[in-house]
Amino acid sequence: RRPDLDGELPLAIERPGPALNLSGLLPASAARPAPAAASAAWPRDLNPPDLPCSYEQRTLDYIKFYRDSVRGRAMTEIWARRAGRYAAMIQAELVRAGLPSDLLWLSLVESGHNVSSRSRAGAVGLWQFIPETARLFGLTVDRWVDERLDPLRSTQAAAAYLGELWRRFGSWELAM
Repeated sequence: RRPDLDGELPLAIERPGPALNLSGLLPASAARPAPAAASAAWPRDLNPPDLPCSYEQRTLDYIKFYRDSVRGRAMTEIWARRAGRYAAMIQAELVRAGLPSDLLWLSLVESGHNVSSRSRAGAVGLWQFIPETARLFGLTVDRWVDERLDPLRSTQAAAAYLGELWRRFGSWELAM
């Protein structure tokens, strides 16, 4: 369920114990969150995604990092430039498949919108398909052709895969 952004936002559940600094999370300078009352007012101006979203304190901290810090803004600008090349096509294919168009940002998380992105596990392309899953969803992956590198074909396969996962799990959080 999407919280009502005109009303009060849900507060994060306070957990006892020290804050963990895990790799890839906010830098140490931003690790201590602001009091919930001070940070709960500004998200009302955000355009909510077309996916269910909860604004827990950790989510707000990430949004603030990408909005307020020099490093976060620089990362966001790079991603926005990369997304610009494929965003309209990806969103159109997601809508055509009856999926939320904001799943576009999942490909950003997977590959940084780098079509030739490759993982150590053998995942390739915008959507980071491994060969077996790519073939399962109709992509050709052989010694001559690798459709995981084709932005349109891989997006069509990703839409089919995400749709199947959503039907199986009934939740976008689990599907993603």
